[in-house]
Amino acid sequence: MSLLTQESHYYTLVPEGINNIFLPSNSVLITDKNLVKLFPLEIKNKIFIPPGEEAKTLEVAERCWQEMHRMGLDRQSTVVAFGGGSVTDLAGFAAATYMRGIASMYIPTTLLGMVDAAIGGKTGINLPTGKSMVGCFHLPERVYIIPELLKTLPRNQIASGMAEVIKYGVIHDSQLFRQLEELEGDITPAMIERCCAIKSEIVSRDAHEKDVRVILNYGHTFAHAIETATVYSRFLHGEAVAIGMSLAAKAAEKLGWVDSTFVRKQNALIQKFGLPTTLPPDIDPVKLISLMKKDKKATDGKIRLILPKEIGTVLQYINNDDEFLKKVLMSE
Repeated sequence: MSLLTQESHYYTLVPEGINNIFLPSNSVLITDKNLVKLFPLEIKNKIFIPPGEEAKTLEVAERCWQEMHRMGLDRQSTVVAFGGGSVTDLAGFAAATYMRGIASMYIPTTLLGMVDAAIGGKTGINLPTGKSMVGCFHLPERVYIIPELLKTLPRNQIASGMAEVIKYGVIHDSQLFRQLEELEGDITPAMIERCCAIKSEIVSRDAHEKDVRVILNYGHTFAHAIETATVYSRFLHGEAVAIGMSLAAKAAEKLGWVDSTFVRKQNALIQKFGLPTTLPPDIDPVKLISLMKKDKKATDGKIRLILPKEIGTVLQYINNDDEFLKKVLMSE
């Protein structure tokens, strides 16, 4: 049985639309004004935050805490996050830390949010020197997956989410990868469901990223450095992940883990959905390496990368060779 259709799990697929979900009365909605205009939700208490990565700051989190206290929210209250991955990251963090933790509920409105950010319990805010460097694990009580919300998204947001979908194919599901190669038109609800199921399975085995969960970071060590270096303003998260996956494949090729056919095959799929595969020449490789050494997964300055062995299989690689990474980052 599907993970998304079992009520014993906190993921619920809602094909009927947003009017068919239950929201607690004693709750606060954290979102941005643009979304509320598109989809009015019957919640009295609302906190509006900036769109995108601008929301993931300590200042915005503090404003949420203050507003929640002013509204009289208590330990029986629920934070409802309505938006993309940045909204669920920030709202989840606010819920996890207010009164030492209250319930949260997510309604992701982007493809990336549905297949990745809203699943697994990660919350966090950014620092100027690193993405999502402050946060905690806090599972939501419920995640409502509503495919019809994707109809309002611009194409670049759909493409951004597709990077995470491709990631699942590379790290865990070669059949999903083949389906994406053959896909004509938009992603299907079944594919969204499959991605959620993959992440749910991995997280259930390693909730706090001590072991197997690290494979979900495929492409992300490069991506987070790229986003930080460009002040979170030049690339959507999925665009940076797409470049990161391409760089990871190049690293694997240089190590002899995969051949050039793998690199071309993955890049072709990434490009099929309008995503980039090359690092812009104006981004300094030395700066990226410095940022990667401060990544959450780095230890004693050693960079931990997730690299492919074949479609459906990835392994961890610990790098302590700056020259190797420079060659990867500077390769055409």
